[in-house]
Amino acid sequence: MQRLLTYIAVLSLLFSCKKDEDTAATNLPAVTTTVISAITSTNAAGGGTVRSEGSTPVTSRGIVWSTQANPTADLPTKTSDGSGAGSYASTITGLTANTVYHVRAYATNSAGTAYGNEVTFTAAAARLYVCGTEWNSSLSKQQCKIWIDNNAGTFWGGRYFLQIKIFNRR
Repeated sequence: MQRLLTYIAVLSLLFSCKKDEDTAATNLPAVTTTVISAITSTNAAGGGTVRSEGSTPVTSRGIVWSTQANPTADLPTKTSDGSGAGSYASTITGLTANTVYHVRAYATNSAGTAYGNEVTFTAAAARLYVCGTEWNSSLSKQQCKIWIDNNAGTFWGGRYFLQIKIFNRR
């Protein structure tokens, strides 16, 4: 009888001590991605909200972007926007005009990295501004100024050259 009771006790312990398979998921932070705004051909604004830190504090948070779906925080195209719960703003840089990007907010704690919903947007087309010509007596050449978004340079062609300057036109 003692042996039977011991056997029942051991079986009870084995079946009552089951591993919780969802433990890792509940320990991760909960994060959402905000809508992308202020889109230019080279930059955009975004961010996220850490709604819950999970079982341990959030040590890093930000957004990550790529031309491929489901970007991860392993990519170099990401921001680092502090730690903890709450909302944060990010600036997406280094974009190429007329290109579709996928963005996700992320938050990391000791259990791992969680991602928010994926948001897509298209970087704006480059804009060209031609603002007339002017005489540059020091060079004895006619100078034409052209602005193309945030790119600058000077181009020579025959007896004329083309100068491109940076202006933030919004």
